[in-house]
Amino acid sequence: MTQDNAVPVFDVEVAGRLIAALSSHEQELRRRNDMDQRKRELAQHVHVIPQITLGQITANVAQPGNQNVLDVPVLMGPRTGYAWDVHRYTCSAFTGGTVSVYLDAVADGQQVMIFTSAGVSLVGKNQGWIPAGSRLLAAATGLTGTATLGIGNVVEIEAEWVWDYLL
Repeated sequence: MTQDNAVPVFDVEVAGRLIAALSSHEQELRRRNDMDQRKRELAQHVHVIPQITLGQITANVAQPGNQNVLDVPVLMGPRTGYAWDVHRYTCSAFTGGTVSVYLDAVADGQQVMIFTSAGVSLVGKNQGWIPAGSRLLAAATGLTGTATLGIGNVVEIEAEWVWDYLL
């Protein structure tokens, strides 16, 4: 037999590696396409609320049992079935004292923001998280003037899409 008539040798190991590499590449492409599709779906279930003025705390107003506390459940938390990711807290118009923002209750360990003077505080993704069924409250101590509290750049997410948003 001459060299010209030689039958090509089929290397099973090389072919197996090639098939595995192509299969892995195909799986990665499908995963990326699935992620892109999931992100497009997520965009339909998330929206941004530019600004919410939560209300005012006035030093002179004494509410029995809750002096200088701002608690407006319909404004200070997400609607039923939603969660919030708050990116901006603002507190303005007061000249002295402290305004503290809490999650769910005015209690130690629940404080999420504190203002010792009027100002703005910006926070990153998942640093201002308000879960479904929760709300913010604000309390003032030693307040001079009237404090106006607001939040902004609030991302509102349907509860069933929370994990997609966080990832």
